[in-house]
Amino acid sequence: MEASNFHCSDARAGTRTARRSPVLLLAILALTLATITSGAAAQDVRSLGMGSVGTPTGFAAVNPAFAAIQDEETWASVPLPLGALGLLRVGFDTEADTFDLLTLLDQGTHLTTYVFNPAHGPEEVTITIGQDGQPVARVETAGGSQLQITSGNPVNFSHQLQLPIAFPVGPVVVGVRPFVTLDGVVRPDEEFSALFGAGTRSGSADGDLKAEAGVGINVAYATQIHLPEESEFNGDLFVGVRAEPYIGLAKVDATGSGSVTVTNAANADFEFEYEAQGFYSLVGQTGLGFGVTFDLGVAAVTPLDEGDVTVGMALTGLGGSFWQGQSFEVSGDQDSDGETTATDERESFFFDRFGVQGNVAFDADVEALAMEDLASLLVAAEMGYSAGNFSTHVGGEAGFTAGDALVFARAGVGYEAGFVFGVGTGVRYGGFGVDAALHGYRSPLSENQAVGASLGLSFAY
Repeated sequence: MEASNFHCSDARAGTRTARRSPVLLLAILALTLATITSGAAAQDVRSLGMGSVGTPTGFAAVNPAFAAIQDEETWASVPLPLGALGLLRVGFDTEADTFDLLTLLDQGTHLTTYVFNPAHGPEEVTITIGQDGQPVARVETAGGSQLQITSGNPVNFSHQLQLPIAFPVGPVVVGVRPFVTLDGVVRPDEEFSALFGAGTRSGSADGDLKAEAGVGINVAYATQIHLPEESEFNGDLFVGVRAEPYIGLAKVDATGSGSVTVTNAANADFEFEYEAQGFYSLVGQTGLGFGVTFDLGVAAVTPLDEGDVTVGMALTGLGGSFWQGQSFEVSGDQDSDGETTATDERESFFFDRFGVQGNVAFDADVEALAMEDLASLLVAAEMGYSAGNFSTHVGGEAGFTAGDALVFARAGVGYEAGFVFGVGTGVRYGGFGVDAALHGYRSPLSENQAVGASLGLSFAY
């Protein structure tokens, strides 16, 4: 008995649709301009060169207490939108040979990085139904990057695009933060994973999707706590709080599952069923959302003979939101077109953005350590958990004197849904600086280890 084969060539381009170049181009241009004008909009290039580790200074730090720990000079970083050049390379014409959905997703979620080797979708997908007369299905891909789903592990996608603008106003820090967050996971069972290997007769998968977009206005206050003279702690203690009321423009909170079973190899017959339920809200369609979150932080700086040690801990995403939207249920199978029910309702969410982060940094006293060749040495590490995602980073920076300028060498590694690394350099002269970084990360929805370059400008004020 022969197997039934279905070939889908040029799978990278997806379904042919009408051209949308002007809309996509304007959207990317708007994001790019917002990135340029936002100061600390994206993760600064210095951090990328140190393996994406955060340092215990700055108004936009996750820990609000760090705003009270200032260097002799305060620096603002402006990453340049090199990712826009990468997007032009991909193009926005869905009918062009160079268009690739996976590449667009990879480069589009890294607007301040020119990605040298973004993920590529498969060039060909072959679906075979029937194996030695048995009702077994198999999916094979050719070309492109290896997709996460072919590994048999859960497929995770998590990305946050935020454009924070923060500046001091008297004793507080005031900021505006447009944001978009997207967290999704698909969990295939062992039988479903075999679809991309030896083949399977049936399998199932379930998943979750959480997404939110809005604009927040935050106010942060941080101060030093003056301990009594009899205290045995000889360092400085800082505390901080950040409150962010926000308007929600869109939200999705959904779960779903599905299964498929091959019933007849000769006729390529199969059965499937699916169901999903959740809540969604969209401005202009169902209504708005309103919420408020609080971040609490504490930090301690302990002076040692060898240098200063800074330890910080922060709780983030404390609070809740209220949305006007619709709850929905969707279900269907091979014998129906699907059924959808939706009900208008108000929904509340509490602590759905909850996170915790810990930081430690050592700022060495290079003179006490007899490091005559160095002007500075910083080693930092952090570990965090937010919205179901775990991350950790460790990195370092060494500064050297070159005449009246300072030259920095940086490196670090970490984990963010995959291995990340960074190497970088920087130059500061007077009140002006230039930073460059080469960093790597795992591309979304694939096993591709991408590498990209970032460039940023910094200013002292």
